[in-house]
Amino acid sequence: MPGTYILRADAPRGSPFSPGVRGNVVVTRGTEAANQGIDLPRTSGRHIEVTPLPSQLTAGDSLYLTATLVDSAGQPLPGAIPTWQNLDTAAASLYPVLNRPDRVFVVARQPGTARFLITADLITRTLSIPVVAATPGAITSIIMSPMATTMHVGDTLGVIATARDSLGRTVPTGFAWSSSDSLVAKLIFVSFSGDYAIYRGVSVGTAALRATAGTVTGSTTISVTP
Repeated sequence: MPGTYILRADAPRGSPFSPGVRGNVVVTRGTEAANQGIDLPRTSGRHIEVTPLPSQLTAGDSLYLTATLVDSAGQPLPGAIPTWQNLDTAAASLYPVLNRPDRVFVVARQPGTARFLITADLITRTLSIPVVAATPGAITSIIMSPMATTMHVGDTLGVIATARDSLGRTVPTGFAWSSSDSLVAKLIFVSFSGDYAIYRGVSVGTAALRATAGTVTGSTTISVTP
């Protein structure tokens, strides 16, 4: 939108420079606001270093972060005890580590930006780490619910299938449903999404109710009684 703006440029992670600001930048509709370079001043004096410093986290990831107050030469300053504050509890959770006040345990929760305020001897730093959505891998298992049960002849039973990858993450997919013995338990309905099916007990006996996605099959055992 047209108007007068203040531009701020942050230094790359781990660089020895502080943020820079350029004020009174006038933006006019249809005109390029050119030549708006910003010089970043070199960091002077004490500052807080955080290690490791990931460029991003994936939802579900976890790691330890350590904060250290250092001087202008990058040497740790003894006696400075950092404190941590979580500024966005939806994106990540922050847990203290016993006997290590400089260290915290971080768990990425959902896409967003994890933001932590670190304070040590009146020096502060706001740490921002993007959290991206987890991308499920290939299907390695199919979980069936219920795992096993009993029903009477003429009753119906709903079965849910959930595909998971090697890390236990849910993989959205549909399934091909079947019964090992349709004379005992017959498939009568499959939901539009393909992850839910209904079987009817036809006669006394035992049958395996199966859900297949690709080359992976999950099954649950049903016993039909009179």
